[in-house]
Amino acid sequence: MMNERLAALERILKLNDLRPSVEILELLRHGRRNTLAAALQVDPQTLAECPSSWWWAPRQTRWVWTGFEPFGGHEINPSAAVAEAAAAHMRAAGFDATFEELPVTFERAGRYASEWLAAHAVEDARPVWFLHMGLAAAREGVSLERVARPQSCQTPDNAGAVAPSESVSFGGSGLLYTTIEIERLRALLAPGVKRAVGLEVGLSEDAGGYVCNAIFRASLAAIQAEQAQRPFDEALFIHIPQLREPQRAALGEALAEGFIALADEVAG
Repeated sequence: MMNERLAALERILKLNDLRPSVEILELLRHGRRNTLAAALQVDPQTLAECPSSWWWAPRQTRWVWTGFEPFGGHEINPSAAVAEAAAAHMRAAGFDATFEELPVTFERAGRYASEWLAAHAVEDARPVWFLHMGLAAAREGVSLERVARPQSCQTPDNAGAVAPSESVSFGGSGLLYTTIEIERLRALLAPGVKRAVGLEVGLSEDAGGYVCNAIFRASLAAIQAEQAQRPFDEALFIHIPQLREPQRAALGEALAEGFIALADEVAG
């Protein structure tokens, strides 16, 4: 399928006297029709000759939100409540969104995405977006994580275990990056999050070395392993600071609105 899409893109580029770039090829790979049209500076209808199956369809996407239980010295982990509110808000808007609270364990983090895909995606071609959330109590705002690093933290998880060094379950060695349009997502999220809870939304290059990084890394690795068959799957990790109870639902709804806006914008 990808070769056919590339051939079609080459025809479109030739007709418009344009040349492909790495950015344009990535947009094509991940099915971002409207964003691709904008990058090419052509009307989206120019891409109408391509089959609809070549483009990411957000209303057919399964949005899998997760948050974590409390850990360490934190009696409350707001990530679960925020993720649950975000999933509920997306469902109310007509999206297929689910929520799950996860234990703070490397074992569960390392197999969550691969097991989810094996259980729910073998005979279901609809795209899946894993949207993981976790607490970063030392931060003052919301952080969208760009990259998951090899596991290095030796802090025990809630089960008393430490992460295996460069384990296959955590994506091996090297950096793994999200392929979501993270800068545009930040721009869409920032105003609503600011209004809702008074927090800034920033981009981060450090998801830490604990279970947050582990699940992000394992999800990206699981997606990459299936990319040829499932090119529209995505994963992102969002860190949030400690929040008062009224702020949690408000932040979840604001985050959901940002993802809804991204979905409508890039896919049409």
